[in-house]
Amino acid sequence: MSELIIRNGFVFDPLQGIKGDRMDIGIKDGKIVETSALNNPKTIDAAGMTVMAGGVDIHSHVVGPKVNVGRLFRPEDKLFKSPHKTCSRMEMGSSVPSTFKTGYDYARMGYVFVNEAAMPPLHSPHVHEEIRDTPIIDNAAMPVFGNNWFTLEYLKNNEIENSPRQRSSRASSRQTSISVSPTRCTCTATTSGTRATTPTRSTHSGSPRATPRRTTSAGNR
Repeated sequence: MSELIIRNGFVFDPLQGIKGDRMDIGIKDGKIVETSALNNPKTIDAAGMTVMAGGVDIHSHVVGPKVNVGRLFRPEDKLFKSPHKTCSRMEMGSSVPSTFKTGYDYARMGYVFVNEAAMPPLHSPHVHEEIRDTPIIDNAAMPVFGNNWFTLEYLKNNEIENSPRQRSSRASSRQTSISVSPTRCTCTATTSGTRATTPTRSTHSGSPRATPRRTTSAGNR
């Protein structure tokens, strides 16, 4: 069992009506307990310091493609290295810090949770990769749809099959073959087992430069 006591700090806990009182805080197995319940705790002297619940940043931009674009605009940030000499990993960046430095900077400021407020859905794997690479703090990410009203309507009505990704998948499954002769062009599109063939006549005599017209079976977009 792990035990800890934080002594002599100025404690802020609005829920309990504690506003800057000097108190001792006992912690046992990750939970706050009465100091009398501790046996042989590790002691931290917080004299002159503030003791409070970990901070929560509900809107931030710390991971994802837009942050990497910022890093591209600031190559000189790589000149700023961590002052620590024994770290096995470099804390890099000043205006746009690395994921490693982001986690430590937030922890130094007293934060325990950061919410990434703009995750492009197509880049969500990249966002989650950087979240996993950010140490100490907990993270969440909110997908951003911008003003794509059609997508929002599909989500609201649970019409996932009409989403842009699904429509793109259906379009990619469509097979098209084109045959061209000096006087005739035939375009055959096969969708969901239905074949439609449309001949078009060349407008350029003696040359197979007819522009094929793509057709699909009725009822398919």
